[in-house]
Amino acid sequence: MKPFRSDIELYHVPKNILQWLKEQPFYILLNFISGQSIKYLRSKYPVLVFSVPDEHYFNLLKLFKNFNQTNIKIFNYKNSFKMIYHNFLDKKDIHLIIQRTFVYPHVLISIDRLNYDYKNQKWIGSKNDLNDYQKGLIRLIKPDNLNLKQIFNLIVYSSQMDFIIEEETLNKIKNSINKEEYDKLEISFLRNQFTKILLSAKPSIAFLIMDEIGLLDWFLPELAETKGMFPDNNSKNDVFSHCIYSCDDITEDKLHLRLAGLLYNIGKAHKTKINKNGKTIYLNHDVIAAKISYKILKRFQFPQDIINKVYFLIRHHMFYYTSNLTDKALRKFIKKISDEDLKDLIQLRLSDRKIEYYENVPLPPQIRKLLLFIEKEKEKETEITVKDLKIEGHDLKNLGIPEGPIYGKTLKYLLEKVKNEGFPNDKDYLIEEAIHFLKQEGFIKQENIIKS
Repeated sequence: MKPFRSDIELYHVPKNILQWLKEQPFYILLNFISGQSIKYLRSKYPVLVFSVPDEHYFNLLKLFKNFNQTNIKIFNYKNSFKMIYHNFLDKKDIHLIIQRTFVYPHVLISIDRLNYDYKNQKWIGSKNDLNDYQKGLIRLIKPDNLNLKQIFNLIVYSSQMDFIIEEETLNKIKNSINKEEYDKLEISFLRNQFTKILLSAKPSIAFLIMDEIGLLDWFLPELAETKGMFPDNNSKNDVFSHCIYSCDDITEDKLHLRLAGLLYNIGKAHKTKINKNGKTIYLNHDVIAAKISYKILKRFQFPQDIINKVYFLIRHHMFYYTSNLTDKALRKFIKKISDEDLKDLIQLRLSDRKIEYYENVPLPPQIRKLLLFIEKEKEKETEITVKDLKIEGHDLKNLGIPEGPIYGKTLKYLLEKVKNEGFPNDKDYLIEEAIHFLKQEGFIKQENIIKS
């Protein structure tokens, strides 16, 4: 395992946002950036949390209420307010959560109490809190007694920040979970936690914690049953590890893509056999995984468009290209799939290879050939053809040329002129060039031609 590094930029406020804050009438907020921001920063969420003393809080609230800008929305709460700037830097939204100093989240962890020193660009606070931050630890401060929703908060935090839960806090979690309470949780809550985990910096950590505390069997039993199943004797990871680390390796933070990354190998827990060479063969694991994933996403009540996208990606993630495939078969495949879907499928294939080889790997040769074929087909679609010329057969007929093979030969000649010599695709120019060509070919002998 690589040593934890808390000094990387992803844990810090981006410099462009700091500069932007300095230029605003509410620049005073720079002094009150809370450690509660870290979980958002690490997962690339455009959210900052500020813990502001009352002497400034009410002045800021009054200031923001008087803002009259169409790109700003303000939401008031009991002891805090949130401001959303639309079309911020790089045309993205940014959320600023301003709260009174004594306001804390439902689950308070040690790094929440840190503050950001924007001048020196580092987090500051007590020695113990800084120590937890520097080691990447989640340490519970309050409440003393945890309910299951608060436990999920801690699990989500771990995946959002790529932190681990320290031992005392983990033991408190283990002693606080029970199946009866879990069965009473709303599906919408569970789906929201699932979504937050998948769109976090390191989804695998959450699933590992859930497995350790006994929660995974309730939350995602289909994933839990892949533990201890190895694809073959040479595999470095069991299917469970392969699933969660594949999800980590999906670089784009798209929900349907992360879901597919987590679940596309889940079918390997079913219908396997050993061939004569002792190799494990997975029978239709793409079809099985797609069906299992569909049921899972229905259970969590994800939107149908998300379910359909995930099903499609998992069902077709084993797509391949070989030299045996004809151009006709390839064109048929291309017509069935959009550019976006193909891009997503390639991401899945790459995440699979990263897990296998423990490194960033190039595209397989077969997929590179497929992409090259697609590129050439698109070039053909944009190429000018005889039909695109501003001259037609009847224009040649008007020149007094009898119908025959010379029509096609002339138009082909003009097409080459336009495509390869930069000749203008203009009717008058093309007729002049057609006359010149037809003279050379002996079809026009008179010097003066009346052009219609």
